[in-house]
Amino acid sequence: MIKSIRIKNFRCLRDVTVALDSLTVLVGPNGSGKSTLLDAIVTLARLTRSPLHGKSGEFDFGRPGWQGSASFEQAVFAQNPRSDIHFDAELTSPTGEGRYTVILGRHDNRLQVMAETLRWVGNGLDVDLDLERDSIELKAYREPVSLRLPRDATLPFRVYPLRHELAEHPVVRAGLAVQRALGPSHIHEFVPSRLAAPAPHLDLMRSDGYGLVSVLDEALGRNRQSFENIERDLQALFPEVVGLVIQPFPKRRGEKELLLRMRSASTSYQTIEVPAGMAPSGVLVVIALLWVLHFHPYAVVSLDEIEVHMHPWLLGKLLRMVEQIANDSQVLLATHSPETLNMLGTLDPVRICESTTDGCRILSPAQDFNNQRNLKELFQQAVGAMWFSGQLGGVPVESDK
Repeated sequence: MIKSIRIKNFRCLRDVTVALDSLTVLVGPNGSGKSTLLDAIVTLARLTRSPLHGKSGEFDFGRPGWQGSASFEQAVFAQNPRSDIHFDAELTSPTGEGRYTVILGRHDNRLQVMAETLRWVGNGLDVDLDLERDSIELKAYREPVSLRLPRDATLPFRVYPLRHELAEHPVVRAGLAVQRALGPSHIHEFVPSRLAAPAPHLDLMRSDGYGLVSVLDEALGRNRQSFENIERDLQALFPEVVGLVIQPFPKRRGEKELLLRMRSASTSYQTIEVPAGMAPSGVLVVIALLWVLHFHPYAVVSLDEIEVHMHPWLLGKLLRMVEQIANDSQVLLATHSPETLNMLGTLDPVRICESTTDGCRILSPAQDFNNQRNLKELFQQAVGAMWFSGQLGGVPVESDK
């Protein structure tokens, strides 16, 4: 879990530090840094699991699953190639806690890790590394692994192949602890047509939901009881849906399609199978979230505007589901919806995002607004109204011109 993260020179985030909870809710206008914060967290997690230079070229700073890509120069604040990107995360896990910092920049016109520090304590470990100061070489079976800087990959990525050979080495254990605390990390901004689409076998559902049928199919084969729990919880919210069907897609070899078994409109005793593409959008989003809830595929999951396809009654049920997910995975929820905040009923997990002339900033209203209790009384506990009124900041400001 990430307790706090400082981000410098990443897209619109010039220098931002934000404390995170098991559930953190980000609100603010378009262009205020909500999605950038989500992308920064996923980027840091990916850096611990990917090299900076691979078969497909240089590390891609774009959002995973998008069709486009983003270079270092496009990702750095103000697109200044002389700047470095800094990530500094305070981490905790059931077996320890620590801090991990990594700085990326150009060295001899090549993207490199320019600085890296790792502090981890717990489970018999007490590791404190500054890799600008400490010159470390791990003696592996095939060839020594040098951690000298500048370097083409982060320490957690470099030590991962040594997890068996040097399983008890403190540097290897600390690097793996950081990797597990940060990820897997993923962003979902669900698009109903992509959730419904037939798909081949995929290791993970894409950001837009493409591959839902694939991960459900794998879930069915791996743990039928958990799959049946998805069907049970789905029927509790939508009584007309009595089950899920996964079958080969007849139009494309190697792909599968999702169908919903539903009660017939003519009689409750008969059922029909409806292609996912004909199902209500909200139902598909709920199925995807139930998969996350019952199979815990991520250490950190970010959900971007899941309220878009939801009736207000269903939105309340959805938020309770997100709170359940937060019992096992860290959740970041980005929203524009005052109704979502009203249903939270508290400012504690809320972070207000605002755009300034020197980049975006992120505020914690529960800490930064001493008059929150009076405001709550004024708006009769309507947290969304408090935000939307402009009392907390983080709403669009019209120009006088």
